[in-house]
Amino acid sequence: MKKVSLILCLVLILAAAFSFTACDEKENGVTIKYAKVSFSYTNKDGDDKNEDVTLKLYVNYAPEAIAQFIELADKGFYDGSIVNHIDSGFISLGGYKLTDGKLTALTSGKTVTGEFVENGWRGNNLSVSEGAVVMYREPTNIKENNYNTADCRFAICTSSSAFTASEYCVIGKLADSKKIDVIKEIAELRSKTENDVTEYNRYYVGGLKELAEMFLNDKALADSKNLDSKDIEKLTENGSLYTYIANEGVNIDDDDYNEVTSIASTLVSAYGSKLYAYFYNMPVSTVTVTKVAISSKNN
Repeated sequence: MKKVSLILCLVLILAAAFSFTACDEKENGVTIKYAKVSFSYTNKDGDDKNEDVTLKLYVNYAPEAIAQFIELADKGFYDGSIVNHIDSGFISLGGYKLTDGKLTALTSGKTVTGEFVENGWRGNNLSVSEGAVVMYREPTNIKENNYNTADCRFAICTSSSAFTASEYCVIGKLADSKKIDVIKEIAELRSKTENDVTEYNRYYVGGLKELAEMFLNDKALADSKNLDSKDIEKLTENGSLYTYIANEGVNIDDDDYNEVTSIASTLVSAYGSKLYAYFYNMPVSTVTVTKVAISSKNN
């Protein structure tokens, strides 16, 4: 009787294991997972929209990044977050929440290894194309090497030139290519349309100057945010870093860029979402990610 019971238990265990693995879709031997991302927003015509797009994730190509993405989604980490950046070739989401006009940065507390060629990973064959899904990391012009800084933010591309696949981790693509229309409609909410980088920098640092002067004129406010007046003054003095950036544009020295960006980030974080939107191309109206749901099938 004990022998029969043992055999029955083994059969049940094997059946359970088989049912778990069998439910995962395979494509050319690659395990596929799906993530349904639900958006709520008001489009440029003033129409309130609720749209879903499904992301097709290729687990074998970027196992560490996708495992983290799935874990966060299953916890509800992304629910209620916002589209926080719109560039000419992508929208970025999953890194911030906006509550009562206050912008809060999100972090999982864990970064993942960059699974792409320039970081020594040879197992990712995905390319950057319209509809590609990319794990967002810090750009290399901010620090010397940010290949392993991807955390929770991800981007959906509207252009094949948005990122370089050899330097960014592509984790998947839109399951239905026609859904790119939803992403492009969101991308139309971009707060800036300047294509000239130097001109963009002039707007950027001009706004920083105004912001810095606001803190200089309100010492109590600056003190409450633990802001160093010497740092703030670097953005307002004649011939200072902000002027240098405005004049030099893309040719700015990395050290100067790092310094002014650090100061700028502190100021913007202290002030809140209004100026963050101005500096970082947030949508002109809030695009909320209401839900990210993981599944093994494209339902």
